[in-house]
Amino acid sequence: MQESGTGPYPDLISEASRKAWRWAVEHDFSGSDPYDALLSPFPFRLFGKWGEVAAIQLFKRSPFNLRPLFAVPTGHNPKALGLFLETASRLQRGGDPDAAMQASRLFSLITEKQSQGFSGACWGYHFPWSGPAKRLPPGYPSTVVTAMVGRGLQAWYEVSQDDRVKAVLAQVPAFLMNDIAHTDDATGLCFSYTPAARDLCYNASLFAAETLARCDAVAGEEELRGPVTRAVEFVLSRQKPDGGWLYSEDPQSGRERVQIDFHQGFILDSLFHIRRLYRLNDPALDEAMWKGADFYLRKQFTPEGRSLRRLPRQWPADIHAQAQGIITFSLLRELDPRFLPFAETLALWTIRNMMSEDGAFHYQKYPFFSIKTPFMRWGQAWMVNALTCLSAGERSDI
Repeated sequence: MQESGTGPYPDLISEASRKAWRWAVEHDFSGSDPYDALLSPFPFRLFGKWGEVAAIQLFKRSPFNLRPLFAVPTGHNPKALGLFLETASRLQRGGDPDAAMQASRLFSLITEKQSQGFSGACWGYHFPWSGPAKRLPPGYPSTVVTAMVGRGLQAWYEVSQDDRVKAVLAQVPAFLMNDIAHTDDATGLCFSYTPAARDLCYNASLFAAETLARCDAVAGEEELRGPVTRAVEFVLSRQKPDGGWLYSEDPQSGRERVQIDFHQGFILDSLFHIRRLYRLNDPALDEAMWKGADFYLRKQFTPEGRSLRRLPRQWPADIHAQAQGIITFSLLRELDPRFLPFAETLALWTIRNMMSEDGAFHYQKYPFFSIKTPFMRWGQAWMVNALTCLSAGERSDI
């Protein structure tokens, strides 16, 4: 595995990367998830409309892992599989002798987990979801999960040139263009989060656009560039003067949902990848990305490398937010030289405060205690991906 070479602690980061990857491999990439409560055979619906919603929140927030008590099985989460496949592709490119075998295993799992009954290839979470307005079955696809799988597939195709991977990627645009609702107005185009409803979620829309750009890069379908460009325009028009983005916009009222957290990093990553894939030379886009990254660094992290959970909340530090910061600042190093060293600062703080000796990452850290439940998708997949992204920090093709 490559070392970052960006500061005095590259060995510590590289060793943490190896241990975290090994932990995931030893568990065959299968694990628990913060939102998997409804995989339990216990009939939470007996407690009325809110029974399932309450169960999800209880399992997610409990300082003790309730899953063994309620017989919640572990499982393969397609989003995690996509993140791990991207990681395996980096490791294979870096000369890891076992990475190709693990990538092949991950590709097989991804094809097995593909959602059925839609226009094209797509993926969803492996557990059911219940909210106040709707209940979604296991495997119901979303733009976000499909995008993470798309990242992994495109990364591995670049390394392997495997036509099977290209064939799967070629099927993804049909899902995003036909099954996902679009909102098109004077400011641009917005892809909805799932086929279940029309919505305006900024990071989800850009995930869809990024995925189309990845498919275009592999298959050369130039007609996808127009929707991608329009989706970028839509999200850039929602950026605040200070560089931040809120979470979403109500399609009817136009009112925005005030939520500022790791989704800021999601938006910046997608803009970075679209810019790279289409070799865009747009000063306005670069300025928006720099402002967004500057806001992200100054407002959403402490100088010592701890993430703020959700502005203005200071705690807990969340493993997903830590990983997202590492990824974003590793990618955006070319916009500002301070970003890559700060990614290393984030990594070191996370390793020292949220990593077990066996290589598993804790879910959340509070000032005086931690929730140490390891979650394969929410924590391990993101952190392994983040650490290998940082380790590849001197490369221009990450």
